[in-house]
Amino acid sequence: MSVLIRVVALNLWLFCSIGKIAEAKSYDLNNFSSVEAFEKGRILRAQFKNIESRRYLKFAADQGDPNAEYLYAMELISYKSTIRTASESKYYLILAARNGSRKAMQFLYQYANWLKEEERIFWKNNYYNALINLGRSQPAQAFYDLSQYHKGSYDELSQYYLSRAVVFNHPKALMDVAHQIEVGKGNFVSSDAREAQVRQIYLKAAETGYLPAILIYIKCLEGDQMYEKAYEWRIKAMEAGDLMSLPILASILTNQSEPYGFVESDVVAAKAYLSVYLESAGKDKLPTLYSNIEMFFSKLSLILNDTSDNKLINLENKIKSHAPFYRHDVFWDY
Repeated sequence: MSVLIRVVALNLWLFCSIGKIAEAKSYDLNNFSSVEAFEKGRILRAQFKNIESRRYLKFAADQGDPNAEYLYAMELISYKSTIRTASESKYYLILAARNGSRKAMQFLYQYANWLKEEERIFWKNNYYNALINLGRSQPAQAFYDLSQYHKGSYDELSQYYLSRAVVFNHPKALMDVAHQIEVGKGNFVSSDAREAQVRQIYLKAAETGYLPAILIYIKCLEGDQMYEKAYEWRIKAMEAGDLMSLPILASILTNQSEPYGFVESDVVAAKAYLSVYLESAGKDKLPTLYSNIEMFFSKLSLILNDTSDNKLINLENKIKSHAPFYRHDVFWDY
């Protein structure tokens, strides 16, 4: 076979292979409902797999899912945005708001300076009406969002709605109340009494299982030098799916965190946590962290021998039972 024929054959094979891959990807997406594609894209994005997540978010957005339309728009704005993505994000934001996304309505009236003033007022009114309607099905969320809506313009009403949300144990409402006390609100006989009250309210928020509340409660415990209790909650944060807890626990289990020196060293468990992180996380964001964890993982691999393999696999499976692991950010809630 001549060189030319071999080259043509190779190119034809590559063309067919690429076509099959594209077809497989298309088929893969077509197996998802818009809600499933949104959830998949949402998790991938929270695992620093932003590029891959966009495919799912766009698919769900183009199917008319308002949550996907909003998140896809914000992803275009916040990660590697260009002139083209700026106009595309505006398109999906408007679409999301029209389809009922409260987050999109809120963004448009608060930050969309490209809109006319009357348009922003229109979306502000729509957002308020959406919150009132939300009260029928999700009163706790409606009360909390109304407290945020009135904050700064009608603080008395804002505090009223916040107190109503607290009655429902809304985690963000509890966190806000704790923070207000933390920075000086209310009268207490001593600073210790104030700190105890703050800690108690943060605990109540953490017990709802809301990940940001758990993480703030951990910081609160660490600030009060209560590291044994903090370690228990670090385990709970991991069990709640906190991606960043995986390398943190690995660090603690290899005696790299002095305040947690009371925790018995366990290199196998540390390696298991790192392994699950490397399997769960992407590199589109925090690539340096990923590289550092890879090096950390390699060092532990040199220390361990083959006899620990079964224990490692069992620990990895136990950790993975709490998957998916993700990083909770401002766009996670919807």
